[in-house]
Amino acid sequence: MSFFRFALNNVMRDKESYVAFWLSSVFSIVVFFVFSANMNHPQLAQSESVQDIMRLAIAFIAVYSLGFLGLSLSAFLKRKRRLYGALLTMGMTRRQVALSIVLESLLIGVSAIAAGLVIGLVFGHLMVMLMARIIHVADIAYQFPSASIVQTVVTFSVIFLVASAAQARGICRRPIVDLLAAKVDESREMRFSKPLAVLGIVLLACGCGTCLFGVIPSVRTFVESHDALVDVIPWLIIASTLAGLFLAYRQFSFLVISRVARSRYYLREGNAIWVSGLRDRLKGSVTTMFVSTLMLTMSFSAIVVSLALVTTVRADITRDIPFGIGYFSYGDNARESSDVSEIEAELASHGVAYAKDSYGMLQTEKTIFGNKFVAQSSYERQSGRTLSIEDGQAVDVSGAAEPESSVEVPGGRALEVVGTSTPILDTAKRSGSYVVSDADWQMLQDTGSLVDVRAFTFDVDDDAQAQEVRTACERIRSTIGVGLGDGNDFLFIPRIETIFLQEYSYEMYTYISLMLAVIFIVASISLVYFRLLSDVRESLPVMRNLNRMGLSLAQVLRIQKRQLQLLFSLPIGFAVVLTGFAMAFLISMDVASAHVYVRMAVTMVPLLALEALLFAALDTRFSGQVKAFVRPRD
Repeated sequence: MSFFRFALNNVMRDKESYVAFWLSSVFSIVVFFVFSANMNHPQLAQSESVQDIMRLAIAFIAVYSLGFLGLSLSAFLKRKRRLYGALLTMGMTRRQVALSIVLESLLIGVSAIAAGLVIGLVFGHLMVMLMARIIHVADIAYQFPSASIVQTVVTFSVIFLVASAAQARGICRRPIVDLLAAKVDESREMRFSKPLAVLGIVLLACGCGTCLFGVIPSVRTFVESHDALVDVIPWLIIASTLAGLFLAYRQFSFLVISRVARSRYYLREGNAIWVSGLRDRLKGSVTTMFVSTLMLTMSFSAIVVSLALVTTVRADITRDIPFGIGYFSYGDNARESSDVSEIEAELASHGVAYAKDSYGMLQTEKTIFGNKFVAQSSYERQSGRTLSIEDGQAVDVSGAAEPESSVEVPGGRALEVVGTSTPILDTAKRSGSYVVSDADWQMLQDTGSLVDVRAFTFDVDDDAQAQEVRTACERIRSTIGVGLGDGNDFLFIPRIETIFLQEYSYEMYTYISLMLAVIFIVASISLVYFRLLSDVRESLPVMRNLNRMGLSLAQVLRIQKRQLQLLFSLPIGFAVVLTGFAMAFLISMDVASAHVYVRMAVTMVPLLALEALLFAALDTRFSGQVKAFVRPRD
């Protein structure tokens, strides 16, 4: 038998162990190929942003694949170490054993690369077309991705070769006695410590609780008043959550099991058997469950955030910019009349229906900063709200959570701020904006110490007529210019440009994050699957002995199912909880609204349903193995 045939037999006779790892590799290769195809397509290559993002993405996938491959091979080789020890005692040299390990890995790698390329070639152009739609490239042509094929083959060939060579070197440097040892006790260095168990929960609670700092107004005010704390909080959350999660798996879970062992539940209906067996299985699964939880949390968070952003971008920007098109004329702007006429003409020529309005505004300086004052009648017409304001009073319309109690105006006076209301300016300019009575507004204008601003707003349907409005605004901007900052006394603000820019950014983020999330979810399942498969194989003699000692086959299967169910669901449960707190952090940072939890629920239900179906399939498969081993056919 040739050396190649020997390596092939080793792989084919243990296909069940390698299948999840192989599928995870295929997914990584497909996503890498798709990103590479986007980067190398001549039409998409004209966009530097696409080029930069795709380079970063494929570099990330390459580094991740190398780490995941090394971790997976390490787990495989640990389980097969006795085979390699036996080969060494039978006369094989360490060099030959290392070569067989590398060949096995390369066989898996070559088949995974081939499968990944076939899938990539089938669906790759569809993903290129999707990217073209995101960046608004029309008539994308098919381009055979020869450069992407070469890049994918070379990259993953190197990754498989480097990872397998490193693991082979580690195996072959170990003494034969260690390789032939009956079983490596993965938990022999693990010692239970009650203080560490409590510390783990405290750290985990600290990390999750800090995500809620924005919920308590006094805490939020204190944090926001100290810039250093704002910078430190994310790192505090990450560090405490990671440390707490690891200690929760490594220490606190055993504290819970020890408490269960002292309860009445432990002695009922054979619970002592599955609970005591769970303790040993948990010890060997700490690292796997920890890594799996992290990957699932990142995947769930990326999916929820990306879908929430891309589906709410228009509503969020409409809230930030309450007018469709705005033209703000400052002081003695000689172009005011002609610019407004140009806006009206372009909208009409592109068939855009609009409703025009205008109002006066007073500012303390000719920039987007400083205090701004709007007359009550103008505000009520713009916002559709009715205010009750007396002379000497003001209403804050800046959107601030805690407005000032008063605002100073020229003449040494101060207006009492008596409440808040909906902003009518865009986010960039609304800071320090107030509504005053008509009489006070006229008085402020008569002082002559404030900048007189004329605001023209055009109410357009930039949803139903998005393309028409965008085209018209592009023509207007090319004609009248940018505005303030170029020596001009006006500011032109079309909401549709911000919407298109944000939609482009969020759709790009969603495209990347969903691809990477799929890789992480499959990799997490791969790790958990291999861990459960190893546990089931090692426990088969135990299950048979339990059956011989009087337990029925149904009871034996129930014991196994309870243990596997807990090992399978713990990472998923922790991931869902941590994702929820991650969303709370985004809300505290004003990156998202509470509506993100609706998106999270919509996203989690199908994902958790798929996880449940997967466990049902695994349980059926593992139960079949136990049945065949406990009661083999004659």
